[in-house]
Amino acid sequence: MPAADQALLDLCSRLMREPARLLTAEIVPVQKGVAIPAHSHDDILQMDLAVGCAGYWTNDGKKVQPSLATAMAFYPGASHGYAIKAGSENAEICNFKLRIQRSWPAVKQRIFPPVLQNVSVHAPLHTALRRMARLNASKQQRSPLLMAALVEVLCLWPREGETSGAPRASGEVDPRLQPAVMLVDENLNDPPGIKELSSAAHLSPRHFVRAFQAQFGCTPHEYATQRRLERARQILLQGRTTITQAAEQLGFPSIHTFSRWFRRETGLSPQQFRQKPDRF
Repeated sequence: MPAADQALLDLCSRLMREPARLLTAEIVPVQKGVAIPAHSHDDILQMDLAVGCAGYWTNDGKKVQPSLATAMAFYPGASHGYAIKAGSENAEICNFKLRIQRSWPAVKQRIFPPVLQNVSVHAPLHTALRRMARLNASKQQRSPLLMAALVEVLCLWPREGETSGAPRASGEVDPRLQPAVMLVDENLNDPPGIKELSSAAHLSPRHFVRAFQAQFGCTPHEYATQRRLERARQILLQGRTTITQAAEQLGFPSIHTFSRWFRRETGLSPQQFRQKPDRF
């Protein structure tokens, strides 16, 4: 198993054993401008997913201007602050903080990129973040369900250098394509066709496919397949999920259909991937 995946499993294990290390988890709508002076924490890892925001962040002395969706990790000791405002009607920041130790492998290796821009608004991640924030605000605070949601969020959090091969946009995502991208990510268990995607983008099928290939370097079908593979990999790395359950979550009618598809796309069976995920 790659060192980064081992560090992630170590982090999740520590948090499950010590739920009080989750300090906050919330989703904050961005309506008016807000500014926080630069500051740092000695033992806190803060994770932000900013969607539809404008303005800027500072992270470890570097100025960051958000894209349509930007994932940020503020590590212990890193100076950070922001001056942001809404860049779209539904602008929001998904945020959580963990009390950690600098000696932990996940922190020493910095397995989460300090800044990762042009992140696709990935439906499973967004769903897990909302579930975690809802549980954190309820009487079920620090419950096993809340910690399970936290582990899911950490497993879904985008990382550089992942071996899933999911296509990424070149430059800023064309605003016309973003609804189609979100539609794919929200329906990985039943990927939409060109007609539905082009309708979401308010383009003809021909112009939509041309614009999509120019942006992502692949066809919409190839994009959906790679995103589905990325999700399959994340599910399979969650050890308690059976391969049958993974097939069901991804919309396959049977474990056999899922296994054939996974082998065709990766050269490995789901079980072989679980045993040696670094080969994928």
